[in-house]
Amino acid sequence: MDSQTDPVSGLLLRILLTCEAEELVNIRNIQNPEAAKWENRLQRSEEYLIATVCSRPNKTSNSQHSSIQQLTQAILEEYNQVSQMYKDGMGAEALPPFTRERLVDVLPPRSGPLAIDNEASFWQMVQDWQTLCYTVREGHQIRLVSDRNELLIDAAIAKGGPLNLPVHVEDLLLEDRQKVQELEVSAQQQWLLLRLDPTMDFQVLLSFETYKERLQYFASMVRRERIRLERLLQTDQRGKKDIDKKIDKAPNKSA
Repeated sequence: MDSQTDPVSGLLLRILLTCEAEELVNIRNIQNPEAAKWENRLQRSEEYLIATVCSRPNKTSNSQHSSIQQLTQAILEEYNQVSQMYKDGMGAEALPPFTRERLVDVLPPRSGPLAIDNEASFWQMVQDWQTLCYTVREGHQIRLVSDRNELLIDAAIAKGGPLNLPVHVEDLLLEDRQKVQELEVSAQQQWLLLRLDPTMDFQVLLSFETYKERLQYFASMVRRERIRLERLLQTDQRGKKDIDKKIDKAPNKSA
C-alpha cells in the first residue's frame, strides 16, 4: 500500500493498493451470484463476488524443463529489448510527457534465467508487463480527453454566443458532434491496433493449465510488442533519411 500526499499542505491525496497474485486456483462455485445481477450493476453496488476455490495443480513435467529453459531465455532477451526501446523513447512520442517519463522505468531490465520450479519471478515479470499496458492506456486516454476538450471548446466558440463551461456534446451543431464521434472512434481504433489490453491477455495467461503454456503465450505477447516497436523505429529512420535527402537536394542560395 502506497500513499500520496500534497507536497505543500501534507494532506493525504490518495491511497494506492497493489494486488498481487498468490497462486492459480479453479473456481468451484460462486457463493453470492446475486451480486452480479443487472440491477446491482445499475446501482453500482460495491459488493464483490465471493468464490469457493481449490488450488490448481502444476502439470509441468520434468521432461519439459529443457524447452522451458529455452523459452525463458527467449523471453528475457526480447523483454530486455522492449525495455531498452522504451527507455530510448520509442513508441511513446504521441503520449503526454509524464506518461513518457513513467514508461522509462515501467519495465526494469532483468538478467539471469527465470526460476524453473518457482513461478514467482515469472508472475513478477507479467505484473510489470501489465503495468506497461495500463500506463500506455492511461496515456492514450489522457490524450483523447485533451483532444476532445479542445475540439469541444473550438466548436462552441465557432458556434457563437457566450462560452459556458463545461461544453457538452449535445449543445454542439450536428457537424461538430460528428467530429467528436469520429475522434473517439479513431482513438479507439488506434488503441486496439497496439494490442496492449491490460486485461484480456492476462486472463488468458491465468487460464492455461501448465507453466509452459503460460510461457509460450507470454513470449508471444512480448515478441508482438518488440516487433511493433522495431517497425516504428524503421519508419522513423526512413522518415529521417527522406528529410536528409530533401535537404541535400535543396539549392544552396549562398553559392
